[in-house]
Amino acid sequence: MSKKIITLISLSLIIFGLGIISFIKFNSADLLKNTVKVTNNKNTSKKISFDGVVTAEKSANLGFQMSGKLVSLLYKVGDQVKKGTVLAKIDKQSASAEYNQAITGENMAKLRVNQLKQSLKSEKLELKKLRHAGNRDKEIQKAKVNEVRSSISEQEEVIKHAQSNVRLAKINLNKTNIIAPFTGTITKQAVEIGETVTANVSIISLETINNLKLEGYVSQAQLGKIKIGNQAQVVFGASGNNTPVNAHIVMIDPSETIINNAPAYKITLAFENQPENIKPGISANINILKN
Repeated sequence: MSKKIITLISLSLIIFGLGIISFIKFNSADLLKNTVKVTNNKNTSKKISFDGVVTAEKSANLGFQMSGKLVSLLYKVGDQVKKGTVLAKIDKQSASAEYNQAITGENMAKLRVNQLKQSLKSEKLELKKLRHAGNRDKEIQKAKVNEVRSSISEQEEVIKHAQSNVRLAKINLNKTNIIAPFTGTITKQAVEIGETVTANVSIISLETINNLKLEGYVSQAQLGKIKIGNQAQVVFGASGNNTPVNAHIVMIDPSETIINNAPAYKITLAFENQPENIKPGISANINILKN
């Protein structure tokens, strides 16, 4: 074999070897980037991920403050109601009777005071007529005037007691209604008309579903890497839609919450555009984008 042929073969082997080395270097660097997902490029974002849940801005579990038979459900799940709206009623026959009796007691006490005041006028007039009479007659009449005055004072105390009974009876009467504490949407009803409900047991849920938010907890280590205003991408597993939704941090609780024996901090996020199919209670995976 000539020296020329040997030289050509050697050069080919060297070029082939350099090509393999370049290929290995290129793919090793690319694999490292895909594994770590953090580069020196300032435009690349680092994700901080944690689980969260969709919550309503306002939420209330409502029930009656006294036991009784449910006689009326005025709205159904999905209905929007305004603050102060009566949502449900229990039988109020007993409470109404108590209230009417209290009103009657107050009116009778007031009537008795008016009668005594008329009597006082009459006794004072009699006393005036006795200005030229003897002292004994005057003293007797003065005693009558003072007696009426004392009766009026006693009866005014009776009125105060009667008014207190009216206020208490009215409170009990109001307990036969469930009233919306704020404007929102009914999201749950756990009772039917005719059932007997127990005092202080939730049967209706009211929420503001038109202004939902996200809440989740981050670790102490993650806390120092995020701030209010950070953008986030959210994926809802339960909704069946894996398309990320944009949100941003609006609140970071300054105080810790102990979860699994470790400090955690609640993060609240607002949607950029609230999805239509999202409901309170849906779980989410939240990825904070930290520039």
